[in-house]
Amino acid sequence: MTVKFDKTKHKSEYSYEENGANWANFVFRRHVTKGQTIQIGEWFEDKEYYPDSDNQEKAVVYVYASTEKEPIHTTDEGCFCIGQFDIEFPKSGKQRAVKVAMRFGGTEIEVRGVVGNTGKQFPKNLRLL
Repeated sequence: MTVKFDKTKHKSEYSYEENGANWANFVFRRHVTKGQTIQIGEWFEDKEYYPDSDNQEKAVVYVYASTEKEPIHTTDEGCFCIGQFDIEFPKSGKQRAVKVAMRFGGTEIEVRGVVGNTGKQFPKNLRLL
């Protein structure tokens, strides 16, 4: 994901400036932390993701895991992509966020994106190897 650049956390090579603001790319956003106890089969923590621009209508959400407890970027050692899924943002409205939640169980992670103002769902099962 892309967030406001923080020089105390983010690698400078992933920073860029747009419209007077500094941003960081390839940021790893944790939904669960290594070693955290969770209930198998329960949906875990909706987190909101927003489009990069007012005209963005679609996005690919990449789901990463890490062998490390606190990765900062998806390119950090121990990080790997376990899958991806497509979402569509609403064409208009104040709430254009998509909430992403995960459900863990056995050898799969079920991921869903839910569009904030329409309730439209984008589910995907990701198989863990």
